Amino acid sequence: MGRQCGGSLFGRADFQYDSYVCPGIKKLLHKHTNQKDRYTMYKASADDCGACSLKSSCTKAPRRGLARHSGSTEVQHLFPTTLDTARRDLAHTREELQS
Repeated sequence: MGRQCGGSLFGRADFQYDSYVCPGIKKLLHKHTNQKDRYTMYKASADDCGACSLKSSCTKAPRRGLARHSGSTEVQHLFPTTLDTARRDLAHTREELQS
């Protein structure tokens, strides 16, 4: 699992791409595409991040953002996870951790 800031924050691998769904099961929204530098920026809602119990493990900013380079292998057909599937997976993981 890739971590940022010395291993203390969630890394890109902790997010699921459908756009992106964060570990708190919130969808990051497409904000803009930079054609020159060939990346697309996705951002979570500041309201979602502000109310999230996982925020301290995710970002120190008001909201989390991820840039996806156009040459990235993180494409939808490789990661066909939907928001509902992500919710089920997280619920299952939480159950396992609580057992």
